[in-house]
Amino acid sequence: MHDTLAFLLLVGGLASVIASIPQLVKLIKLKHSTEFNLFSWSIWFCYQAISVAYSLSIKAYVYVLINSLWTAFYLAMIILIVRYRDRENDEPAAN
Repeated sequence: MHDTLAFLLLVGGLASVIASIPQLVKLIKLKHSTEFNLFSWSIWFCYQAISVAYSLSIKAYVYVLINSLWTAFYLAMIILIVRYRDRENDEPAAN
């Protein structure tokens, strides 16, 4: 039973991360980030980083993998939000 639950957690976690990829794609295509709240994404990133550390400490390697993927996703979102927000501020105002 434990192995089945670990497998389901892994599959569900991977599916969740894959399902969030369109957010990254949207951000890359639009090249603007005003609709994304940097504070929220930063909090989610911090939470996931703590989750990775905790999962490592209890040797819950399925959680380590899933939380690491989420941490990478949140970090990528933060980097793109900041990058495209800076770009928006540099653009001249339209008349």
